[in-house]
Amino acid sequence: MMQMKTTYFLREKQTQFGGAERYLSRLCAAMDDRKIAYKTIHSIFPRFFPSWLRILLFNCQVCIGKGSRFYFSLERITCPDIYRAGDGVHKVFLGIENKSPLNPLHPVYLFLEKRSFTRARRIIANSEMVKQEIVENYGVNPGKINVIYNGIELKKPDYGESYRKLAREFGITENDKILLYVGSGFKRKGVEEFLEIVSRLNDRAIKAFVVGKEKILDVTGPWLT
Repeated sequence: MMQMKTTYFLREKQTQFGGAERYLSRLCAAMDDRKIAYKTIHSIFPRFFPSWLRILLFNCQVCIGKGSRFYFSLERITCPDIYRAGDGVHKVFLGIENKSPLNPLHPVYLFLEKRSFTRARRIIANSEMVKQEIVENYGVNPGKINVIYNGIELKKPDYGESYRKLAREFGITENDKILLYVGSGFKRKGVEEFLEIVSRLNDRAIKAFVVGKEKILDVTGPWLT
């Protein structure tokens, strides 16, 4: 019987927080359940290094030691077999966010991003929008990109108790309609547009919640008055 090749999952940071990190955790759990051989690789370099240097060193770490290994990368690197573009397209991000041109992280990301898209055998995008951005910005053949939406953990939460806690904290009544936004990186992911739409709804029974984080919160508009 031919032995199945080990898959190597790559992510620079080893943490429990973040969408890609949660995705990797669930993916590894599924591999364990099916007894499929895999290993994870994280950066061996200290966290006090600047981020642009860490990501370059991580690229050297994994690509120098690649050999015949099969890489499923969740990180921008120059030697992926499969690249999951869970962090989106940085080139598009820079067109939206006003970032300092003096930060070396951005040219480093662009350098690695281009090679991730062009050198990967297959690319996984988590939305049709990201797929289209890859095609438009890097000229990648659409047939090379598979759209696989983010999954959810099938748990059985106590919805009743969760609702009662939120109702007590925020004064929610049975007649209220709830609108929920979830996502970090507010400008890039449309919090301003979400709030603008909510402000135009002529219904006082609506309660809107924004769940996520933003390093610099700069959201202004009539909805705040």
